[in-house]
Amino acid sequence: MLAFATSGQAATLSINIDNLATTDGAVGCALFNAPEGFPNDYIAVPNQLVQPQENGTAYCEFSNLSPGTYAVSVMHDLNSNLTLDTNFFGIPREAWGVSNNVRPALSAPSFNSARFELNGDKTINITLDK
Repeated sequence: MLAFATSGQAATLSINIDNLATTDGAVGCALFNAPEGFPNDYIAVPNQLVQPQENGTAYCEFSNLSPGTYAVSVMHDLNSNLTLDTNFFGIPREAWGVSNNVRPALSAPSFNSARFELNGDKTINITLDK
């Protein structure tokens, strides 16, 4: 009975981001609870813009979340346009990362590869890469 009572409580997801090369721009964090739009649609889902820190890190937090399956996408948005800028071939020009630190060689990461279960307060670490 106790497990049932606590399973419906709101949770907080804390995201530690590292490997930022500069304090320019902002870091965009987007939270997805379904594959639609993952990982690049920062506008259609809950998102935050936070300032990069001098030590090459940033921090995002989403609170009052229902238990469930989520994935996080993060980018170092150098020009603050809420878009991961890419070159002609679709290769990112800005640093990015996703939950589980998934880095497919020739495609964007899938929601399924980056997903995790949230059943209570949780902290994840994401390392950005360009």
